[in-house]
Amino acid sequence: MRDRHAVMWLVAGLVVLAVAIVGLERVSETSFTWHMVQHMLLTVVAAPLLALGAPVVLTRLPDRWQRAAESVTGPSWVAWMFVALGLQSAAMVLWHIPPAFQAAVEHDALHGLEHITMLATAVFFWWVVFSAGSNRVAVAIVALFFATGVCSALGAGLTLASHTWYPAYRSSSDQAMGGVIMWAVVGTAYLIGAVILFFTWLARLERTSPGELVTG
Repeated sequence: MRDRHAVMWLVAGLVVLAVAIVGLERVSETSFTWHMVQHMLLTVVAAPLLALGAPVVLTRLPDRWQRAAESVTGPSWVAWMFVALGLQSAAMVLWHIPPAFQAAVEHDALHGLEHITMLATAVFFWWVVFSAGSNRVAVAIVALFFATGVCSALGAGLTLASHTWYPAYRSSSDQAMGGVIMWAVVGTAYLIGAVILFFTWLARLERTSPGELVTG
């Protein structure tokens, strides 16, 4: 049953990925808003779905890769959580710095690298988050809140800027709408993830020790 669910998550993630990369590529070239929708689908829709489907892929990797994956979710999980958060935040911020963003718009190879790094770091981040055990949920929730802050700060900067950041997109209203998506939608997605993680942990705790929760 668990494997079947993982396959479903993986397929759903691949479908969203195809929509983001193929379906929105052309419109994102002329609209900053749609470009941010594309980034949103990559980082907070496709990435968590692919992370949930990761067990299907991991079980088919060579043994040494499986052992490496197990080490990430083992005693060194907290360190890997900070690494994953740092990598994803760095990818999000660096690719939205005007020179890097503009270069990615102008060069297909860089644009592909932008998508790959943003997706890969987001999948890794969500995978580590989902690997949190009951004693690590607090750290995972803090990491999600920090990710929310990074996206909200970036989105607020885009929304409230007095001038456009990127020569490829000259419309201030278009940039502001794209900023709102980054600020409100992407940021909210991380908050929703934190809430779901908390209530999942609470439900698991109630199943394992219902008597203690009632008497407490």
